[in-house]
Amino acid sequence: MNPNSELYQKWLKHFGEETQMRMAQEECGELIAAISHFIRGKKGACDLLQEIADVEILIEQLRIIFSDHAINKEKNFKLNRMQGYLDALEAKKK
Repeated sequence: MNPNSELYQKWLKHFGEETQMRMAQEECGELIAAISHFIRGKKGACDLLQEIADVEILIEQLRIIFSDHAINKEKNFKLNRMQGYLDALEAKKK
């Protein structure tokens, strides 16, 4: 369990799930822009780190909304697929 779960729960109760989903959209957009600016040298790592933190906070709220278990199931499926892809690439090198 996330040590901040209680805070996230209170925040969701106060602002509502839809509002926080919209905030997640907005923060993901800001992260995309921050990554682009960082790659082009227009902004520093500090700006990028702030946006990563914002997105991670909202992802934790999305985990509450949509079930940690269901998200972990999907994540594990995708991680296994990634591992299979890497295994196939390594086998080609041999």
